[in-house]
Amino acid sequence: MAIEDIPQTVSIVTSDFIKDTMSQRMLDAAKYVTPVVESTLPVGGDRYTIRGFQVSHEFIDGMVISGEDGYSMSIAPYNIDRIEIIKGPNAILVPGGAPGGQFNPITKSPIMKDQTSFTIDFAQYLGNAVSTDTNRVVSLDKGIAVRLVAAIWDSTGFFKNSFRRGFEIAPSISWQLSPTSKLTVKGEFVQNRESQTPNLPLDPSVGSDD
Repeated sequence: MAIEDIPQTVSIVTSDFIKDTMSQRMLDAAKYVTPVVESTLPVGGDRYTIRGFQVSHEFIDGMVISGEDGYSMSIAPYNIDRIEIIKGPNAILVPGGAPGGQFNPITKSPIMKDQTSFTIDFAQYLGNAVSTDTNRVVSLDKGIAVRLVAAIWDSTGFFKNSFRRGFEIAPSISWQLSPTSKLTVKGEFVQNRESQTPNLPLDPSVGSDD
């Protein structure tokens, strides 16, 4: 449904905004939308607080990817087309939704236009990455298109021995079955390895140096 036809308060964070803010996490871009703030758990991945309620229930394309109290890695931004943010008690209509609100990141889908982008990011801390986004029209008459989003990242953090390394491959294909029906099949393969930060300082004078 079109956003204006939905009887809920929904805010949209676009992929262009994610690029403009150089956000490395979904939450980094969403924090520009009030009243979204960082969770009190510093290693909680995409956990966030909205309208005073902490949310750890995660969705992608409207599908649950974690338990109500579970959390995983911070979702990489490379395959996100937009982030839909439902505010207020309307979010309890979503399975497992929190009373304060809910994020629903929408992944990229094939479009009827040939295009390719290639991006290299350099940063002093947690930002080195190479990504590409390629879309091709297979059949204009039948409305068939394919898309491939791929990225690899390898960075160190500002804490000693902290790091983040991983990759993402996201192929998709769409077929316009009729003027009102479209079949889209998506796959997303992600591997991410990162240290648990922030670290704790050590004081050998109290008897511990490991």
